[in-house]
Amino acid sequence: MADEIIIDSIKKMIGLKMSDDDIMGSLIDAGLDYNYAQQMLDYVKYHKVPPNEEDNETKEEEEDTAEDGEDINEEYTDNEIPKDALKKDSDFDDAALGVWQEGIITIVNQKLDDIKRREDRIGDEIKTEVKKVTDDELKKMKTIIDSQRTLLLSKITST
Repeated sequence: MADEIIIDSIKKMIGLKMSDDDIMGSLIDAGLDYNYAQQMLDYVKYHKVPPNEEDNETKEEEEDTAEDGEDINEEYTDNEIPKDALKKDSDFDDAALGVWQEGIITIVNQKLDDIKRREDRIGDEIKTEVKKVTDDELKKMKTIIDSQRTLLLSKITST
């Protein structure tokens, strides 16, 4: 269950054209071991054997060969993963799922904080620009009013 979630998440990140380093960082932030995360990324990108199944690879190859020599695994497409290939200990799945969920929440919170900081910075920049433009316009208005007052005073005194 947890492997399927990890694989699905990696596929989504690849679909978003994230770099391998960003994907690895995200997986490690989610609480995965570096080597395990690298193996899962390699599995998704290059269809290599998933982690914890390397030992069973030779046994499965022997068992998967049909009597006529055809490989049974040929029936799976590039995006399709056999359900049996990802079964693990349920205690590990629950623990990994909890860690994975906690990691996702942490990443989402970090992204939300980053968005908030950007929003605040943009708001401050907008306020600064508006204040600058407003000050310039006030100076113009003050100059116009002063010159009009001076003109009126000069008209009044000349009459």
